[in-house]
Amino acid sequence: MIATTDGLRSEELVVTTNHSSNPNTLKTQRTYQFDQVFGADADQPIIYQDVVVPILNEVFDGYNATLCAYGQTGTGKTCVSRYGL
Repeated sequence: MIATTDGLRSEELVVTTNHSSNPNTLKTQRTYQFDQVFGADADQPIIYQDVVVPILNEVFDGYNATLCAYGQTGTGKTCVSRYGL
């Protein structure tokens, strides 16, 4: 795994790469900051509670919202726009 986080929820993503086919070469590590990053062990209910529920609450309060998910084809994501009630 080249992309890691600090637990289920984090604010940074660490990418470790090796620019050579030789495993003895030095690895390069880069850290990227985000508002929120979910680790590999985060499941669908965790992501739903942390991301979707707050946006749905705003829709119920009358605000417009759009949720877009980006990822590999066939992994269950979708893009939905909803307008306030």
